[in-house]
Amino acid sequence: MKPLRLQVQAFGPYLERTELDFTGFGPDGIFLITGPTGGGKTSILDAMCFALYCRATGEGRDFSGMRCMSAPPELDTIVELEFMLGGRAYRFKRRQYTYTKRSGETELRETHECFTVDEDGRPELLAGGSALSVTQKAEELLHLNYRQFRQVIVLPQGDFLKLLRAGSKEKGEILRTLFSAEVWERLRERFRQRERELESAAREAQNMRDTLLRQEGAGDTEELIRSVSDLERELSELISLEDRDSKRLSETEKLLKAAEELERRAKASQSAGKVLKEARERAGAREESAHETEAMVREAGVLQEKSTASAREREKLSARLVQLNAALDCGERARLARRQQAALQKELDSALLEQEDIAKRMAAGAEYESRCREANLRLPGLLEQQQALEKSSAALEELSRRRASLEEAEKNLERARASVESCRIDSEALTLRLEEQEALLKGSAALELAGTLKEGAPCPVCGSVHHPAPARGRTSGKLLSPGELLAPEELTLLREREKFARTALAGAEGLAGASASECEKTRASLKEQEEACEGISEVGELLADVKSRTAGAVKLAGQLQRAGQRLTELRARREAIESGLGALRTRLSALEAQAAELEQQSREALSKLPDRDPVSLQRAIEEQEALAGELSARAEALRKSVGLREQELAGAREALRLAVIAEETARGELEKFREEWPRGLDLPALTKEAGELREGSRLRSQAIGRAQSSLRSRRAALGSVREQDQRIEELSGEYGRVSRLSRALSGVNPMKTPILQYVLSVTLDEVLVCANRFFQRLCRGRYALQLASGPKGGTAMSGLDLEVLDGASMLPRSIETLSGGEQFLASLSLAFGLSDVVQGHSGAVGLDSIFIDEGFGSLDAETLDSAMKALALLQSGGRMIGVISHVQELQGRIPCRIQVSQSAQGTASARVILP
Repeated sequence: MKPLRLQVQAFGPYLERTELDFTGFGPDGIFLITGPTGGGKTSILDAMCFALYCRATGEGRDFSGMRCMSAPPELDTIVELEFMLGGRAYRFKRRQYTYTKRSGETELRETHECFTVDEDGRPELLAGGSALSVTQKAEELLHLNYRQFRQVIVLPQGDFLKLLRAGSKEKGEILRTLFSAEVWERLRERFRQRERELESAAREAQNMRDTLLRQEGAGDTEELIRSVSDLERELSELISLEDRDSKRLSETEKLLKAAEELERRAKASQSAGKVLKEARERAGAREESAHETEAMVREAGVLQEKSTASAREREKLSARLVQLNAALDCGERARLARRQQAALQKELDSALLEQEDIAKRMAAGAEYESRCREANLRLPGLLEQQQALEKSSAALEELSRRRASLEEAEKNLERARASVESCRIDSEALTLRLEEQEALLKGSAALELAGTLKEGAPCPVCGSVHHPAPARGRTSGKLLSPGELLAPEELTLLREREKFARTALAGAEGLAGASASECEKTRASLKEQEEACEGISEVGELLADVKSRTAGAVKLAGQLQRAGQRLTELRARREAIESGLGALRTRLSALEAQAAELEQQSREALSKLPDRDPVSLQRAIEEQEALAGELSARAEALRKSVGLREQELAGAREALRLAVIAEETARGELEKFREEWPRGLDLPALTKEAGELREGSRLRSQAIGRAQSSLRSRRAALGSVREQDQRIEELSGEYGRVSRLSRALSGVNPMKTPILQYVLSVTLDEVLVCANRFFQRLCRGRYALQLASGPKGGTAMSGLDLEVLDGASMLPRSIETLSGGEQFLASLSLAFGLSDVVQGHSGAVGLDSIFIDEGFGSLDAETLDSAMKALALLQSGGRMIGVISHVQELQGRIPCRIQVSQSAQGTASARVILP
């Protein structure tokens, strides 16, 4: 991984947007990140790590810990890193911003995204949404988690000395985290868990086997097998007895059924004889009542003849009633014609009156139409006169309005000028006060540092033990008066007030300028309007009179069309009335003739009828109709009674015939059955014998069922016991294998070393091999790192201490006996070796960058030269190397650098410097 571009905003000390381009350093260059102590050098490494893993290199801080304290709420925190990996460009971006809800409340929100970037700079989204998904994508690409990245690519301040000086336990924790060695501990624990599971399963299988044997009352498997054989033999004997008795029961039940059938047929023959006797008695009774039926038939015929005569009389009376109703109807129609004649006469009189009224209304309408035409001709002149007067009135009103606007604009200008003067006084006073405090603050910081320097003691900033030119002036020990230097929070408040005053002054000046411009525009507009109104006098009364006359003319002109339409309607109505008068007179004549004819017809019809009362005729018709209905009903009732008697007689004759057939059939079947079973059948004895055989079969079936159930149970128990025996044998074999391997992983082996300790020691040996390639070159072959001698058994956190093999004496030495510079070189070599091994174990591809944070200030010139040679060795392998240091000598050795600067407000900026 080689960085191409880094961009930060409101991150750490970097308040404003800062962008660093790494491409100028070359693909395998070395560059220096330098600047004042606390200025923001390490924050560049924090930003790289944060863009990938959303955590800084130091304490793993998140957004809340890395946001710039000076950033206003509306400024977003942005970290964006673009790098090359495996020939492809990637971009990771993290952002935190303030979101305002509809309710007005605010909350912090975050966005996390990663992209691939093509050759034309076009991004394509790889992952986005949650911080975890983007972090997982970084781990997938780099094959490194957060801790491994810190150890392989970014070496934070003091971390690469930690591994060198750590004891076995701490060193074991570091190595176990970096190389994910927990998998070996989990493997050992899984084997121990499997051993316990197999032991428990074997014990459960043995208990299950013993329980099954106890339930069946057997001491062992052989005894259970013998009990199964005994039950099978007993069941076979019971089944043989059941087969023999089943045959006897079948024969007995056959004889029993025959006896029951014989008894049934005998009873059926007796029952058929009784039914035949009863049918003969009923048929005889019906034959005796036949002469009564003939008398009822004759009476029904007489009644039917009387009903027919009464119906004929009713028809005659109905015909006379129809003739009477027709005569009366003619009279009623004549009266109706006379009423219609009177109504038409009234309608004719009304039409004549309306004809006269329409003539009067047409004369008045013609006069009104003439007046409307005259008003329509006057209207254009009145409208033109009204528009001219209204235009003059509007010009006078606009003149008054512009004079009032000029007065208001002049007042606003005076207020704006007063506000500008007040803001200028406040701003100048606050600016002067802030400049004094900034000067005092810089002088005080230099004096404070100079007061702590002692000859021979290292400087906390540069590490030098010589201090030829410390800051001079009043010492920090002397108290300043309250008017000289403010407290930090008061100074911050002063800066905010000064900034607010400058903003207020700019706003007031802008407002004053706008007011002056508005005043000039208003004055020019007023002058223009005064020129336009010259020669215009008051036109109010004349305008009111013209408006009144115009309104009247408009009203009459609007009625012109309606007046014409109304006249046309009246003419059409007059013509319609004139044409209707002839039709009315024709209809009157027709009604007169129709009424006279109907009256004549009614008189002639009534003269021919003897009875002219329709009510008495209707009553006589109803009486004849009722008599005919009564006689017909009595005749019908007699006919129905005769029909029932005849049906009963036919039914009795049919029942007698069927009873004779049934009696003969029953007697024949009984005789036939007796011929088939000539021997005597004792029904009670056969019933008793069959009952005894059925009871014996039931008891034997129950015994067979119990035997079969017991046999199934013991066979199932035998199968389960055999399965448990086989399971116990399999579990015992697997338990032996797992137990031996579990003890070996736990340290019960010839080396007496647990698996985790063995893996960590082998890994550390591999790290030391890589580290010594650098260390021996840095120390010119004198030293080599190795594991401390001594026993390696015990826990996995022992036997990992380091020592130094001194080539001068060929004896091991403690790490603590090395000088500070030698320890730095040893830890640097160990870091390089660890970086190579972690990269190889993780499968990372192309992680060709490394960043080292501080540590060079404690080296003398010769050791520093060796360290630079080691860096050159790394560089020759194709790696990009970044070094963070404030040592001045490194700036001469490393021409490419990122220069970090710090402002008086404490914010930082950075820029790339190339030779």
